[in-house]
Amino acid sequence: RDGWAIGVNADYAVGVWVGNADGEGRPGLTGTEAAAPILFELFSSLPGNKWFDVPQSEMKKIAICTKSGYRISTECEKADTVWATKAGLQTLACPFHKKVYLSVDKKFRVHSQCEELSNMVAHQQFVLPPVQSYYFNKMNSGYQPLPPFRKDCANPSALPSMDLVYPKPGAKIYLPIELSGSTNYTVFEAAHQAANAELFWHLDGIFIQKTLKNHRISIIPRAGLHQLTIMDDAGETITRSFTVISGNKK
Repeated sequence: RDGWAIGVNADYAVGVWVGNADGEGRPGLTGTEAAAPILFELFSSLPGNKWFDVPQSEMKKIAICTKSGYRISTECEKADTVWATKAGLQTLACPFHKKVYLSVDKKFRVHSQCEELSNMVAHQQFVLPPVQSYYFNKMNSGYQPLPPFRKDCANPSALPSMDLVYPKPGAKIYLPIELSGSTNYTVFEAAHQAANAELFWHLDGIFIQKTLKNHRISIIPRAGLHQLTIMDDAGETITRSFTVISGNKK
């Protein structure tokens, strides 16, 4: 019903509204498609169009990690220099570049409780949490997840190897009814750091399905409160509750 676009430069603030005077809606009417082209045309017709001066007196050049955009840490591989405001000087150093220890063949992670120090190879790597790496990897094909721990090396850290992309904690899920009268399904998805990990899915304590590589399942849970549990082949477990507010009542 309303398509908005608002923009500013150093001299002007321009707002554009597109719609019907009587308030009647129209499918596909959006600010991006309808109002924004008019906004840019107006700016191109205005005199001057000077952009804002960079307030360098209130800024400082800082070194940042080229991959994460955080302030550079001692573990980062490459750095860039950008202008930042005083608030930017308070940001943390990059938390995603980590030093890990690998086996001699670099296929597995190891630590001092399961391997001799002389057989451990120090390695610096850009490591994102499971869900962030799931999205980052879609646009950055060169991203390399951490190798799995060797079977005789238990994970000594509290960092999780997997997480649920959906459902989010405490999610309320509405399952629409198709024209045929059947209930539509919902799709649950998980992300795991190890490319070849197997995940075992349980709903309310009952095993549903096993997934490998593509950790996505489609189910039609009944209306009410549920508990979803997934376990990987190394024994790590995640449990999450969600509520179906409309679905199968059988």
